[in-house]
Amino acid sequence: MSSSDQNAVDFSFLNAYYIRISPDGAANPSFEMPAADFMRAKAVSDAIVAGGSAVRPTGNELAASFIGGSLFGLCAARLLFLARYNAVLDLSLHRLTFQIENFGTYNLFGFKLDDDYDLSAVPDDANRGEFIQSVFENDFKRLIAPIIRSLSETAGMKPDLIWQQYGSMLANLMKSAAAKETNGDALERLKHDCGVLLNRMDGSVFGSRKNPFVHTPRYIDNPYQPGSTMMIRSGCCMYYCREDGDMCYNCPKLAPAKREARRLEILAASGGGGG
Repeated sequence: MSSSDQNAVDFSFLNAYYIRISPDGAANPSFEMPAADFMRAKAVSDAIVAGGSAVRPTGNELAASFIGGSLFGLCAARLLFLARYNAVLDLSLHRLTFQIENFGTYNLFGFKLDDDYDLSAVPDDANRGEFIQSVFENDFKRLIAPIIRSLSETAGMKPDLIWQQYGSMLANLMKSAAAKETNGDALERLKHDCGVLLNRMDGSVFGSRKNPFVHTPRYIDNPYQPGSTMMIRSGCCMYYCREDGDMCYNCPKLAPAKREARRLEILAASGGGGG
């Protein structure tokens, strides 16, 4: 893709999907480091400390989970750029800076791209399925899986505890895109490429027993928006691993009786009543 074409690229559309990746990066990062530093144990430890700074964690699991979960943003950006621009965004480690913004009671995580980022068009003569598969295999083997492995080793947790969150994240992305995307061709490309991710990638690519993106969504009543539903997460985000912490309402670990009690509590607190 030419430099003039790149000037027309708009990263702001990622904001609608809560994805924080752009050449501008965070407005006021409280912590940042080259993504390549995820291969250094001391740097990963520093990132975990910074990542838990706003939530009073009881250990390393919560921040490692949040940082690991934020890597899904790279997967989502990959899919959405392929859909909207039919192009491959270079997400090599050396082009990325990991950033944290501290907002007092919570942190937001994201990545700053080099200003001279590379965006290359999908070849016209490419077999799209094979081409997309090779792009994702490269992403997971050289970028995402090594970082998740490094985070897990430093935090003393199993990598699957991070990976298992990705199933519902992808399902929510697909659901959101179906509602937000107005370009029919882009939506068809997204559906196709998500199909590649779900059906053509085995667990070895992720250093796992299975493909973590494969997930059958389950829905529950949404007490935050009565009358609607929300998806149970495919994996626990470890948010309960903090002082006085408790599991999220849509945590897969939450027992049905406790979930119902939580639903009534949320409704009562919002003035919605029970039922």
